[in-house]
Amino acid sequence: MPSKIASLAVVTLVLLSGCGGLFDESTPTPTEERSNDARWLAPGLTGDGVEDASDLLGVHRETLVSQSRTTTRTQTFAAENGSEIANETVVVRATPNDGPRLVEADANGPARQRMTHWNERSVFWYGANESEFATLGEFSGHDEPHYTYRTETPDRFSISDETYSDRLSSLFTLMNVTVAPETVDNSVHRLEGSTPHLRLGEERLSNVTFTARVDYSGVVRSYELQYETERDGMTVRIAERVRITDIGTTDVERPAWVETAERERNETTQ
Repeated sequence: MPSKIASLAVVTLVLLSGCGGLFDESTPTPTEERSNDARWLAPGLTGDGVEDASDLLGVHRETLVSQSRTTTRTQTFAAENGSEIANETVVVRATPNDGPRLVEADANGPARQRMTHWNERSVFWYGANESEFATLGEFSGHDEPHYTYRTETPDRFSISDETYSDRLSSLFTLMNVTVAPETVDNSVHRLEGSTPHLRLGEERLSNVTFTARVDYSGVVRSYELQYETERDGMTVRIAERVRITDIGTTDVERPAWVETAERERNETTQ
């Protein structure tokens, strides 16, 4: 098992080493005065790694929250023999601060119900300042989608950290994360770390590998976390990938189906 994970980690590092990287996201260009300095570092970083996680992630969070952005997270779950048993994808399109946002989640695989937090397909609409909340759910065996409409957001549906700052803070604090020297250039740094054991929240992880891409301004553009853990009495290998794109250019429009959800709610309450 460890050899398989090590192989996956090597592939991941190779894919992430280029400018485009695995996620092919664009990175900003540093100012002219910094472009001639081959040793520039983002806030909170030194040549040895993450020196001040709160400084780095403070810039990361502030930059993202103040602009529109698209965040995509994928998780794949594999059994000990390497076969994929479930996967999920969550895409969040958000406007600055507390503006509207749209969350789309898809999950599938034979162990979906045990491994993931989502139905086959769920869409969540959050109005400005969360004054309007609607859901669209699609389920196998049901011909018609299920709608929900409210004038306030239930706490259990709120997404507390769409920038993944809290998760990154834990990883930067609990792991020795270094800066790959060959990527200290004028556009992006590659961070990397590994540890045989890690406790993240309530979960115990083993054979952990981590890579991240940080642009010169301090925004973590993408990361990949791979590990083993126990889920539902079985050992599972999980690969978690997050990428943040379209910063400042993401468009978020109220979906047409929200009107259907609102109309069905009004008809039910009359």
